[in-house]
Amino acid sequence: MTLEQAYFTTEILVGIGFIVSIIFLAIQMRQNSYLLRKSMADQRRNRIIWQAETISTNADFRDFERRIDTEYTTFDADEKFRANMMGVRTLSSILDELLAYFDGQISEDEWINLQWN
Repeated sequence: MTLEQAYFTTEILVGIGFIVSIIFLAIQMRQNSYLLRKSMADQRRNRIIWQAETISTNADFRDFERRIDTEYTTFDADEKFRANMMGVRTLSSILDELLAYFDGQISEDEWINLQWN
């Protein structure tokens, strides 16, 4: 085998390796996108489950949550802070998902499901 043939053989192998690495990268990106969407869905589910469990098992919390809608203006500073922190906890993951949608990390089908929430 001459030096020129070795060069061309090596060039072909490098080309094949490059194509394989591009395919591998595409697979990894697809898996990463799936895991990100799954993680966000799990966070959303955990938030909803936590709130539902707390409302159903804690009478104090259930009463306070009902009062947020009707009596917020009569709350003292401590109660307003507590209500605001509950709102921040609820809205933070929803806003993260909204940002992910506009960044293209959530598909249109998933966004339709999130709009309901």
